[in-house]
Amino acid sequence: MDFYIDCNATCPYSPQVKSFLGSDLFWANSSSTHTPGQKTAKMIREVKAYLSETFKLPGHTLLFNSGSTEAINFFADGYLNRPSHQDEYTFLYSAIDHSAIEETIISLKKKYPHKKITSHLLEDLTGSEEFTSPPLLFWTYINNETGKINPLQEALTLKDKYNAFIAVDATQLPGRKKDLALLSELDGYFFSAHKFGGLKGVGFAFLHSSHTSSFPTHIFGSKAQKTFRGGTQNSDGIYSCKLALQDIEHVDFDFLKQQRNEIEEILKTKYGVTQIIHHNLERAVNTTLFVHPSEIAQNFLVTLDMKSIYAGTGAACQSGLNRPSRILQALHFSPEEQRRAIRFSYNPFWRKNEFNELKKCL
Repeated sequence: MDFYIDCNATCPYSPQVKSFLGSDLFWANSSSTHTPGQKTAKMIREVKAYLSETFKLPGHTLLFNSGSTEAINFFADGYLNRPSHQDEYTFLYSAIDHSAIEETIISLKKKYPHKKITSHLLEDLTGSEEFTSPPLLFWTYINNETGKINPLQEALTLKDKYNAFIAVDATQLPGRKKDLALLSELDGYFFSAHKFGGLKGVGFAFLHSSHTSSFPTHIFGSKAQKTFRGGTQNSDGIYSCKLALQDIEHVDFDFLKQQRNEIEEILKTKYGVTQIIHHNLERAVNTTLFVHPSEIAQNFLVTLDMKSIYAGTGAACQSGLNRPSRILQALHFSPEEQRRAIRFSYNPFWRKNEFNELKKCL
């Protein structure tokens, strides 16, 4: 039996998605007027309604895209180009956010040299700052490497303090935390389907309806998706979002947390692990990030691989890259500890048998 426990990087297809891939897919263009096309269009409308209800965001416009990296670009570029007549544009983000956020900001500074664009790490703010124009603040709900949950209420506090536009990376929410309801007061959220059992290359973003008239077109080419994003929609990928989330409705999160805790006890007793990152904080029920007491991560991953156990190291969005963890570096772990950090992120669709077999192999 194989044990894939790198689900924060990519989660295997959910049961319904696997079944769907062997059926008659939604291959027709949703803008076509014929029966197959209208069948696809109806499905997309139903998925939109389902997602809005699932995340409790009836006052937000939902946009389908290729995933979270595109959504980061959508929010950042849109913030810079909406007709706000700002003299200065400020980005706020954390050192432990998705690396695409910092890379996007750096690229946009080069793309728009005539705009006054500044950026600040949240960790460097003193609380006394005053910005001449509303900043765009990125907020990671659940960290993909440590699993730490950063409450949305804290983001709302920062929104009120700085009059900020808040864009929340909620990519790691489904399958890691039972309650999927989001705060309607925050401006934007984004997700990637492959993180919770859907297809790759598809995701979605919520934009508060108060901003829909001011955000510019992101991808030109058609009048699809309220003019925000042209091009043919990935109908099968869109449907997989709903199927995977429906499967997550049946996940026993208490069971998942119990299994995670039992595996962590094995790591402590058999492997001498003493450092389980954020073990005393609220974190994703499927995530264990630990520092091996003696072996560097790459060596230990090879040992696990020989047992058909496939784990990860580093940020989940860059899983497997042999480089120090920027997130652990921001958390002040030493370079040596960073090299020995391994992440187990368990499949939320596993049952008791899979977990028992994994524990035997460990």
